[in-house]
Amino acid sequence: MDEIYMIHLDDYLHRIDDMLTLYVMLRQTEAAISKLPDCESSAELRRHMASLSPYIKEMWDSWNIPARYLASGDVEDLRGIMDEELIEPEDAGYFCEESRAAVADVFAEERADLAKYYLFELTKKSVDFTLQIAKFAREVGDFTKGLLADRKELDFLFCGDEETDSR
Repeated sequence: MDEIYMIHLDDYLHRIDDMLTLYVMLRQTEAAISKLPDCESSAELRRHMASLSPYIKEMWDSWNIPARYLASGDVEDLRGIMDEELIEPEDAGYFCEESRAAVADVFAEERADLAKYYLFELTKKSVDFTLQIAKFAREVGDFTKGLLADRKELDFLFCGDEETDSR
């Protein structure tokens, strides 16, 4: 695990774990919505989730994360995807083994700039996705408020005015 990659291994693994967390949260949200009672007020939320569901599956499939990693958390289960996605700088033509020590200082600034660039791009994507999740959470919250309001109205219609009943 001492190989040098364009992204630090810990950062790469953290990204994989973040992606899995996001996937699990989306699937749990999907499951919770599917358990809502069938009624007019939940129909819009169900339609919205149904439109997102294929995207969630497509997103998961595009990540190529082995399902066994989801269960085990063992980094060795990621070895195949790591071999596909990550290459050592030497293999990319940045360094040759003999001159590695001599050019390390020359490329340090370039690697730092590249790392900042990728971090910025990853941050932008994370913010965009977080905003999408926040929007979805607001929609779920608004829907829940509507359900509670409908419930109070139905309670009044079926149970009557409590002050009237107590006389």
